[in-house]
Amino acid sequence: MTDDRHIGEADDPAEDPEDAEGVSPPEVVDAPPPEGSEMSVTMVHREGPLPSPADLGAYFAIDDYVGRGIVDMARDAASQRYRMERRSFWVIVIVVLCVTAVLLAVVWGAVKVATEVSVVGGVLVLLASPTAVLWTLLSRLLKRLRHTRRDAAAEE
Repeated sequence: MTDDRHIGEADDPAEDPEDAEGVSPPEVVDAPPPEGSEMSVTMVHREGPLPSPADLGAYFAIDDYVGRGIVDMARDAASQRYRMERRSFWVIVIVVLCVTAVLLAVVWGAVKVATEVSVVGGVLVLLASPTAVLWTLLSRLLKRLRHTRRDAAAEE
């Protein structure tokens, strides 16, 4: 294996310009010059809530209110994202607790049937309940796939 890095390049991935806060290196696109003039276009792609520090400084240079508005919008977006992540965590916890409660109820019902009616009946209740749930989910999935295929065929 060969190492294509130049002498003096950093080994630290944090110093790699492609990895620093979603900034990719500028991409120069050459277009055919219209009627003898030269033109070059520089495209910079950034991912993140804030513009580059130079651009943010330019916004603050226009007006302090403009720069603070951009920073406040980024802060609000981060806060909203945090709230949504926290809510999704609690939704997952509640779903897991509900599924656990249903499964415990099925097991309790199977034990009750096994002790009061018959052992075979208890085993059937224990096996039939999860099977019914899986059958219902599978049938709904197949129905949705059929509808998707039918809609796709109708569009063509």
